[in-house]
Formats: sequence, C-alpha cells, structure tokens
Amino acid sequence: MLAGGKDELVTTLKQLDQVQASLEHARVLAVQEGQA
Repeated sequence: MLAGGKDELVTTLKQLDQVQASLEHARVLAVQEGQA
C-alpha cells in the first residue's frame, strides 16, 4: 500500500457517497415530476 493510499481511498469513498446521494436526489425529483 502506498503511503497515504488509505487517505486517498477514504476521500474517494466520500466523494462516491456524495455522487450517489446526488443521483438519488435527482431520481427522486424525476419521479416527483413524473407524478405531477
């Protein structure tokens, strides 16, 4: 494992969580628009 590799992994996972949350939010908005 590279030095600092774990920190980079943690940062990447946090960014991935943010992306997934954004996608989920967009999906919910799309569903709401479809029901309107």
